[in-house]
Amino acid sequence: MDEEQLIIIGNGFDVNSGLKSLYSQFIDFALSDEKRDDILSLHAENNFFFLLIDKLRFTYKDWCNIEDVISKTLIILDNEFTSYDYFEKKQKNEWGDLYASPCDFMLGRSRDYGSRAKETYPGTEFPNKLKEIILYEIATNDIFKRKAIDNPDVFFSLLKKEVLNFELLLGRYLRYITHSNSNYECKSKNLLKKLYTNNFEKNVLPAKILSFNYTPIPDITNSSHEILLTKNVHGSIENYNETTDLVIGVDRNQLSSNATISNSLTQFTKTYRTLKMHHDLNFIGSEAFINKKIKVIKFFGHSLSLADYSYFQSVFDALDIYNNEIYIFFYYSNYDSVDRSVEQFDKVFQLMEYYGKNMANLNHGRNLLHKLELENRLSITEI
Repeated sequence: MDEEQLIIIGNGFDVNSGLKSLYSQFIDFALSDEKRDDILSLHAENNFFFLLIDKLRFTYKDWCNIEDVISKTLIILDNEFTSYDYFEKKQKNEWGDLYASPCDFMLGRSRDYGSRAKETYPGTEFPNKLKEIILYEIATNDIFKRKAIDNPDVFFSLLKKEVLNFELLLGRYLRYITHSNSNYECKSKNLLKKLYTNNFEKNVLPAKILSFNYTPIPDITNSSHEILLTKNVHGSIENYNETTDLVIGVDRNQLSSNATISNSLTQFTKTYRTLKMHHDLNFIGSEAFINKKIKVIKFFGHSLSLADYSYFQSVFDALDIYNNEIYIFFYYSNYDSVDRSVEQFDKVFQLMEYYGKNMANLNHGRNLLHKLELENRLSITEI
């Protein structure tokens, strides 16, 4: 049976190729750069999530992680609706008067978080300041205030539109920076070639490339580089026509550890949204992207965060990394002359520990990292 390698790349790949593709760079550009109106053709400050992120900039360490901000917003809002009756107009303010609307009550709740001792929802530990800002921004934003909201689904539907609008702006930005960077294509090809051949002394395995970026995957196919399949997991700006889906979503594990989550939250998950995007079924008998031929997995440029954990879990499960001779390489780069080795070791440890805790065989899970190390099947290496 022919053997293959799987190369998984994230935004760090583009950053190392000279692209200003960090969310923080996109947000700064959208909110401050003088060229933004010509390039984005839309005022970013009209988008709820841009406004929220700008408010969180100095109070929340993960302010520029849009997926984390979306998930926190959804959880806080969902728990508010579960814990308090927003829609029966029975809630009264401190003077005993009924709140005029759900947004008015939400504004009162945000003030509560700003003045009272720590209050948490079951199973969450969000700081009061985060809840205060998120609820305040929703309650005072015209997107929500001007709507006759009589049930939670209306709130979530409006938030979904703001996510889609954010994705539209991101697509325009990425198209601009890739087209205006004359060195990006060459750098990205060279980097992918390096990933392709790394850790092979000879007989380099043909590769499948799984990209978590929205930028096109470099074409390096030639007589010495055999690329079998490529896939942009969350969509691509290639041939971008503004109807192409770019998915910014959340992993269902970020929303709840329970077996089920509400339909209102499901529509925001990456699994749900990519299913809608890739609803077409390949011909029966066509080769699966992840199959038993894969013997080597290479990661580069991905944060290994919980936001994409479901994908990693699916790959590890399908290949049965505990029992099979699968070699896993986690590469990192000390770009900007910053030593990122400790950070990368921590991320890999957390990912593998989390995966181990969720394995069906808990004894195997506790032993996973030790087994991979003992068998020399896991490597964390600077590239």
